[in-house]
Amino acid sequence: MKSKVKRNKHKITVSPKVIKSVKWIAVIFALFLLIYTVLYVIGRYRFEVSFYQLSSEKVADKIRVIELADLHNWTFGKDNKDLVKRIKDLKPDVIAIAGDMVLAGDQDISVAVSLCRQLVEIAPVYYSFGNHENEMVYGTDMLADFLDEQAAISGTEEDGTLDYDKISMVDARLPEALKEAGVVILNNNTAGLKIRDQQVDIAGVDNLSGGYFPYSAHMIENFLTTNSDNLKIIITHRPLIPYAGICYQEELRYDLLLCGHKHGGIIRVPGLGGMFTSGGGYWNWFTGYDSGLIPNAQGNVVISRGLGNSNLLPRVNNTPELVVIDID
Repeated sequence: MKSKVKRNKHKITVSPKVIKSVKWIAVIFALFLLIYTVLYVIGRYRFEVSFYQLSSEKVADKIRVIELADLHNWTFGKDNKDLVKRIKDLKPDVIAIAGDMVLAGDQDISVAVSLCRQLVEIAPVYYSFGNHENEMVYGTDMLADFLDEQAAISGTEEDGTLDYDKISMVDARLPEALKEAGVVILNNNTAGLKIRDQQVDIAGVDNLSGGYFPYSAHMIENFLTTNSDNLKIIITHRPLIPYAGICYQEELRYDLLLCGHKHGGIIRVPGLGGMFTSGGGYWNWFTGYDSGLIPNAQGNVVISRGLGNSNLLPRVNNTPELVVIDID
């Protein structure tokens, strides 16, 4: 005789309130994902052009400067064809790159180099490194301690200026490829060009404010005071330099200082400006020093909102930007 074993079947019941809560969480998550995707796509695949007009007695015939910054390996069309076409149509006299065109973490230089090879066919290109190039090429940003070490090894000029060409590199691919493409790299040095018989002098400063006075200040002073009738343009990745460096050299005047780095504050609130500063990872709290034309007692500062992004935060109300400055 077979005995029957009785099994107790316990039915798990979930209260309607829990089910409703789970549904609401799923809906909110899906909505968040949708909004994030839309914002990411808007900021990822299109850009806008911002125009600024400046006047200078040094210019007899209008000079057009185009600034690019913070591409971070993003592309607009295959091989950046949409970006290149727009730049070509704008007919610049000179192209200034204010750093962070690469993304240090992925070590890929192909996007930046390919873009620069196309840009040099349009106009002369001057490139000052940002923190991502520094970390890729030198293994660190231009921190004061690192510069002190390099100065002790290679020495400095008589005025204290550090020759960045003598700094030890951990990966020379990017500067070598850029020079081969015909790009002029301006890292703590200067260059000049003539545009329709008008002399334009350009300097590049790529270090943090902590290293400015020991290793860059004299170079900038000499640059701005020598042949001061020439149009003077400075390219520096961080807006720190005009507000925590050159500002202390009150007698100095520049015509245009080009920056990037802050990505427009990532999240832009109408009437208040950018909230979050990507580089450095701290809250910007609407300081106003994150984009646009900002005149000061020494000259005109233009801060690009940048063309890309280096983290997963979507750009909100902050379309990637190509900057055009007309000087006449």
